[in-house]
Amino acid sequence: MNEFTLYFLEESEKTIIWDFNGVKIKNNYYKKILKEICEKEVTTLNARIEIVKKITKRRNNVPLYINHQLLFFKIKATPNIWINYFNVLKYEPENEKTRVIFKNGTTLLINKRIKYLKKTIRMIKKITFYTQKK
Repeated sequence: MNEFTLYFLEESEKTIIWDFNGVKIKNNYYKKILKEICEKEVTTLNARIEIVKKITKRRNNVPLYINHQLLFFKIKATPNIWINYFNVLKYEPENEKTRVIFKNGTTLLINKRIKYLKKTIRMIKKITFYTQKK
């Protein structure tokens, strides 16, 4: 995963990643991949999760901030979908669902109402504001 990652699916023994160039399948569980990315940032996955819990005052389903190009939030589904907030252009309501439109034109229809996404975005803005404080 890198700055071109749009979203990924959390499968039991593999991770399916969509980026600007299409689909990639990694034969590793998503947490292993995220741990490696966090280690490149000279931190741990658990440290990132704990600080986001503190910032958002939430215990469950917290977004994962890695750096200024990767901030993933989870959409509970089968399988779970993790969307990279920084590559989203906009969200559009579509009946009882929401269409996520990415910066490269790719779209993803998720089974959540726009109201859910707006609440999640408010939480994400707390995280991005926190990371910009000096």
